[in-house]
Amino acid sequence: MCYYLFSFAFSFAGAASLLAQQRATEREARRTQATVAVEQRQVEDAVAELQQQVTELTFYARTVKEVGASPNKAEIQEGQVLVANDNSNSSSTSRGKGNNRSGRKSGGGRRH
Repeated sequence: MCYYLFSFAFSFAGAASLLAQQRATEREARRTQATVAVEQRQVEDAVAELQQQVTELTFYARTVKEVGASPNKAEIQEGQVLVANDNSNSSSTSRGKGNNRSGRKSGGGRRH
């Protein structure tokens, strides 16, 4: 009978130890999942940022190529656009805005 009590106590202690290990492993798994979720979001954000940069660089490269092939290359690079007038009586030209993404007029210095 003593053997059975010892065996039962040993089995109970073993089961408690296994249960504690399982709980610890589950906690660690939840922490790991949370870390993976955060890192996955960071990677997705970085990929989105890089995709935006690729889009902008593609636009820039295409624009540089088109400007380089344009007969008005010098005027475009200086930020001046000469508009031809259909009226042969008028000799005026218009000066347009350069392509400035911030919305400020080109050619101007910084204003305070």
